This record gives sequence, C-alpha cells and structure tokens, in this order.
Amino acid sequence: MRQKYFYLIFISTVILLAGTYAPAVTETITYATDLKILIYTGNNAAHTDAMGFYVNYTNAGNIVNISDNYNFAGLEIDEIDVVLFPGNQNFNEEDLNALSSWFNSGVKLLWVGGDSDYGGYFHANQINPVLEAVGTKLRLDAGEIEDPVSNDGAPFRVITNVTGSPSPLVDYVTDGFNRTIFHSPTSVIWFDGIEYRDLRGKTNMAGIDIVLESHTTSNALDQDISTGPDDFYAYSEEKGSYPLLVTEAIGVSLVVVSGEANFMDYKQMYGTTTLYEGTPHQGSLIVDNILSYYYLLKNDQFIVTPDGFLTQTTPFVFGLIAITII
Repeated sequence: MRQKYFYLIFISTVILLAGTYAPAVTETITYATDLKILIYTGNNAAHTDAMGFYVNYTNAGNIVNISDNYNFAGLEIDEIDVVLFPGNQNFNEEDLNALSSWFNSGVKLLWVGGDSDYGGYFHANQINPVLEAVGTKLRLDAGEIEDPVSNDGAPFRVITNVTGSPSPLVDYVTDGFNRTIFHSPTSVIWFDGIEYRDLRGKTNMAGIDIVLESHTTSNALDQDISTGPDDFYAYSEEKGSYPLLVTEAIGVSLVVVSGEANFMDYKQMYGTTTLYEGTPHQGSLIVDNILSYYYLLKNDQFIVTPDGFLTQTTPFVFGLIAITII
C-alpha cells in the first residue's frame, strides 16, 4: 500500500544564489544537483527558451545542455541522466532505438511535454512514438484543454490547483503547491496496446500517478478537426477534469508526460507569475520538485516494490541543495 506522507531531512547548505530566476517573495527551493541534463528543442519553434531552467540548474551544480540537433546515440556515452522534450517533432527508428537503450541503461528521467492542436501546428502522434519506445502506457491527446473559468485572462491559459490521489510522488511533488499555468495544453491519456483509454479515475494502475488535473470547469476541444483515435477527450461523452501532468515508473526509471512543456520559459510556464494577470503561480516549483524527486530515486532513496509502486527507503537525503531566494 502506498504511504501517504513521508518526511525529508535536508543535509545541505543553504546559500543565497545570485543570478537565479527568483520568485517575488522569499522562499527556499530545493534543487537536484550533480545531474547531466539535456533539453532537446528539436524543431519546436515555440519552445526554444529554457534559460530559467538552465540558470537555476547550472548554478545548482548540474550540467545542462540545450540542443536542437542532438545525437541520441550519444546519450549513453555522455552519461545523460535527464532528457526533456517539448513535443511536435518526428524521430526515426534509429533515434527511437537509441532513446530506448538510454532509458533502460540506468535510473533515468524522460519528460515529454505536449502542446495543443491550435492551427494544426501540433500533432500528438508525432511525439507519442517516443513514449511507446520507452514502454510507458501514457500518451498525449491530439486536442486542447481550455478553461473559461479558471484561467490567466484567456480560456487557453489554463490555471489549475487540482492534484491527484495521494502517493509518495504526488505528495512530494505538490508539497507547498497552490496553483500553476498551462499555456494552451493538451491532456494525457493511456494506451492499452489496442486503443486509447480514459486516464481519469485510474488510481489502481501500477506505477502511474496523476499529479495535476484541470478543474471541472474545463473543456476538451478538437481545433484542427482531424478526428482520429488520439482525439480522445474531445469526443468523450464524459466531460470535466482532465489529466495535465502524469508520471509512470518503469523499472527504476521515471517518465513524465505533461500537456505542455512546463520546463520551458514559453509564456512564463517555468516561472512564478502569470503572463496576462500578473498573479503568482508555481510552475517552476512543480518542475523543481519532480527533478528533486528523481534525484532521490537515482540515489537509492526510493525502491520499486513488486506491485510497481515507489516506496521510500530512508528519511535522510544527501546532496540536494536548498537555496534561499530573496
């Protein structure tokens, strides 16, 4: 059975880090450190700015590379720990095989961020082969989620504070969380090997955690009108809240799938203030907590139980850096 709460004692140095992308108020943020991270922007013209993440994680003692032309066969050679993908790109079989080999070579984190189908610019099935290659059940829907009630000045600027069912991962990642922004996101569904399925209410799927969902005031749309099986939620009879950020533990590695590339600076998603209304949000907190959780996983603070769940092995954490931001 999953434990609901667990506690961490940070044995680290609290420092004032000049040059960090800072929130509007004083707070202490915990960053993973000593990781090799690749942000692959590919041909996604909208998602090329990751300077906020780059500065924070470089200053915290990580090696961060941003590339639009990476040799995926080099992932293992370069000992990359974390790969972050914004969607809207195609990969050939050689790329996918290299990515799969890397993902299964140790304790890895793969984060795939989606986009909406606005104007037909994004097609979920372009990036879904990456998810298939690493063996996750998770997929990106081919539509868009909007919320006419809970938003940052426009329905496509979805704001949510809805978290998933308690678990070690969800409790850790959402600790201190209030609200965050998804700019024109899609949603997350799952694939049973034959057809796409509704992920909502699935609390008994081994290794899968729904971290964030939209409010019940949100809607699912098909904006490019190219109806297909991956336009799942737009044509579902059951409306309401939709999964926006979901994880799956596969072996000793972790996959994160989100309806937008929350780790990018695009439209202030990896940030602390909304773009249109200028109100606080915690997009960077969610990203940072996921990376910190992965750090614990990588450094044997968690183990995978026979039923596929993660459980904590010790309350002590070595190596995470707590940084006071003013």
